[in-house]
Amino acid sequence: MAVTTQRSFLSDREWAQVRQSLGLSPRQAEIVRHLLLGESDKQIAKELQISIPTVRTHLGRLFQKFELNDRVELILHIFSRVRENDAKLSDDAPATFGSGAAGSDEV
Repeated sequence: MAVTTQRSFLSDREWAQVRQSLGLSPRQAEIVRHLLLGESDKQIAKELQISIPTVRTHLGRLFQKFELNDRVELILHIFSRVRENDAKLSDDAPATFGSGAAGSDEV
């Protein structure tokens, strides 16, 4: 039996922020995380030890929640939320490079 060693493109901190901003339940978050790894309904069901129809029910509810039509739109929605969170973090972070006034290196 093969062991899945895929890793998420999001750090745990980033994932927690996205999950919170989307208002996902713990189970919805698990489904989405596996979806982002490119797993099929069958693979998600096997990993989470639930039935395929249950996976599809969770996906259907996610589509309704965000007014989406399919998993591609859901993935794009997640990516857009990641970008929004990154932009917010960048705006809140103190400037460290080039933050001094022009010509401030002069003696």
